[in-house]
Amino acid sequence: MGKIKKIIKLTIESDAFTIVEMLVVVTILGFLVLVGTNIFLNTLKSKKKTESWQNIKQSGDYALLVMTNKIRNALEINNCSDDGYSLTLVNGDRTTSSFVCDPVNNHALVFDDYNLISNYLISCHFDCNLSAFPPVVKISFTLATGNPQDINSYASQDFSTTVSLRAYR
Repeated sequence: MGKIKKIIKLTIESDAFTIVEMLVVVTILGFLVLVGTNIFLNTLKSKKKTESWQNIKQSGDYALLVMTNKIRNALEINNCSDDGYSLTLVNGDRTTSSFVCDPVNNHALVFDDYNLISNYLISCHFDCNLSAFPPVVKISFTLATGNPQDINSYASQDFSTTVSLRAYR
């Protein structure tokens, strides 16, 4: 009988962890994993939105650069549609160049049969002041990508500039 009491006493006073201590440690580790996963997922979402916004910004800046250079170096504006969706220029070599907006069907901004912007175009407008000297064209368009209902994937940017013809005669 004394031997059994000694064994029981040894097990009670041993240096092992209790079940409560183990549960506390597992709970703390689970919480840390949850917080770490949440931070990681938010970082991925932010990265995706930033990349989308950068792509839109780069496409819009490129389109503005091409349009600004073509309009600035044009001899004259041949046609500026009443609806503001198309613009035809006479170039220095007497050829014509056209810009056409199609925000409804193709979501594209077309320059002489070349898609300057594809799939991102939401709205586009050319406003021409032909009575000014030299003539002035105001370009404005909006690009967007992603689902507007999902704030984590949606990116949108407005672009606008005013250009006057330099080579106007």
